[in-house]
Amino acid sequence: MDKDRKEGIVVKICCVLLAFALWLYITSTQNPMVTYTIKRIPVQIKSSEVLLKNKLILQKQSGYYIDIKVQSKSSEQKAKASDFKAIIDLSGYVVKKGENKLPIQIERSPSNVSILNNGDLWLNLSIDEVIEKIVPVKINLVGKSQSGSFVKDVISNPNKIKILGPSEKVNLVDRVVGTFSVNKNTEMKESVINVIPVDASGNEVKGVNMDADSVHVSLGVNMTKEVPIKVVTKGSVSDNLKLSKLEPSISIIKIIGDEKVIKNINYIETSALDLSSISASTSKEVNLVLPTGVEILNNIKVINVNIIMDEKSTERTLSSKINIENLAPNFNAQLGKELISYKVTGSENIINGLNENDFKVYVDLSGAKEGNNMVNINIVTPQGVSLISKDFTQMNVKLMKKESEVVNDNTSK
Repeated sequence: MDKDRKEGIVVKICCVLLAFALWLYITSTQNPMVTYTIKRIPVQIKSSEVLLKNKLILQKQSGYYIDIKVQSKSSEQKAKASDFKAIIDLSGYVVKKGENKLPIQIERSPSNVSILNNGDLWLNLSIDEVIEKIVPVKINLVGKSQSGSFVKDVISNPNKIKILGPSEKVNLVDRVVGTFSVNKNTEMKESVINVIPVDASGNEVKGVNMDADSVHVSLGVNMTKEVPIKVVTKGSVSDNLKLSKLEPSISIIKIIGDEKVIKNINYIETSALDLSSISASTSKEVNLVLPTGVEILNNIKVINVNIIMDEKSTERTLSSKINIENLAPNFNAQLGKELISYKVTGSENIINGLNENDFKVYVDLSGAKEGNNMVNINIVTPQGVSLISKDFTQMNVKLMKKESEVVNDNTSK
């Protein structure tokens, strides 16, 4: 048994050695050819400047690749894409706008490989018309300015840039944009920032040229401040009127300006409102008068002022007889005073036409009893007239039974 096992192992070893020897013989004497494909070999486009003479341009300047099928001996190291140089020389062809199918030349390749598809290497080049377009520069601000400051001006130089390239792509460009970071600086800030072309949606448009890829930006940062509006008047109201109130439609506004200027401004005046031309309550438009170097946020220039007028009031002192109301029929009343003086106020037209008969002056004796009673003095004024004061507010009223009532009382006793 052990002998058979040993003989089996010897046979296997001999087979392996024989196979290895056979492989060495074949590779050293036969060396067969192998075929394989090399992918994504870059294709260089040469002499593209000749297109510009005819106002043409490649829609894509780079990013062209081909696959090459090659053959070499199996013993050779396989070639790589970097071992090849593939070109299309545009100076040797007449091209037009649109798709152009052009042959690819292999300018460099390893000497130990054969290109099997050399006669079938073509590339489609999309060629477009060259146009130019001038678009505005838009600077986007990011970050937050210092509290109380306001970015007033963003100035770029240049403020317009020329775009050159394929018509299909140039027509997509809406503007060029750059980004400026706002910091806490409250003075004029300057910087050079890069810009890119974008379409109407803000997406970058690639494959076009700009006559400038950066701009010089000046950022004007001003301070803001809230101040009240002061209504300025001129002239006087008529003698029978009194100016009761001036109510601006906006009482507080936010002004913008250099910190040195606005820190000393405590209010903004209006243009003068002529009171002599106003005969009743009304509303008038007035301009806001701004000091030099000061502006108003939201560009408010005009406000309305409500003018509230009242008739001019005057005072007058009158004297009236004190009347009695609600006296019980079986009593006589003896008033402490027969007359009272009082002061009233109202418009001149009303006050000057009044007399004591226009007022109701009385004491109310309902509930009063025999003997002395302290009662209030009541004064009712006409409409539009107000009572300011009276000589006294209370007085004594003595109630006495009538004589017939006294006799009856004695008889009953």
